[in-house]
Amino acid sequence: MYLSIFLVGLSSACIRTDNSVPIVPEDTTTTTTTTTTTEAPPSCPEGWTLFDRTPTPWCMRVSLQSTNIDGALAVCQGLNSAAVVSGFQNQNEITTMMTAAVAQGAAANSNLLVGAKRTEACQDSAITATCTALTSFEWTDPSTTGTDGFQWAAGQPDNFQGTSGSVVINVGTELLDDVNGADTKEGVVCGMNAT
Repeated sequence: MYLSIFLVGLSSACIRTDNSVPIVPEDTTTTTTTTTTTEAPPSCPEGWTLFDRTPTPWCMRVSLQSTNIDGALAVCQGLNSAAVVSGFQNQNEITTMMTAAVAQGAAANSNLLVGAKRTEACQDSAITATCTALTSFEWTDPSTTGTDGFQWAAGQPDNFQGTSGSVVINVGTELLDDVNGADTKEGVVCGMNAT
């Protein structure tokens, strides 16, 4: 007499043909750990305002120390050794910094020196077809680009008496005017790369 046993659904790894104990495969689970390092976001020193410029974020601050254009860089570097006289990338920067100037006590009729100078081609020129409000000046800081920040008062830049090679911004109107850089103004707009 023969006894037939049918085993259905068993793994061959668990069935032995000899009389030994079946071996069950070990757990082969692998754990992978991923570490992500993120850089700290750009920041400015205390008292400076961060603006998102490309390729490098830019910090700006107003100083209400009276100076002319020759002393403006020293005023900015007195705030931070990396600072320069700053231009404006756009209207947002202008409004933000003029609001900061008022908060510091600047009068509405104050004029602050800005980081821009008359181009060589337009040194002796008022507004012409070649020397327009957008081509007569260039930014002097290493970050400001384009012409969106050149928001001139009506009739400016006029190169009054042929000696207006520097630029100021009026705190109250938030508009630019070309001036003689030797004249002392109520302050200066400073800027530097964020860290």
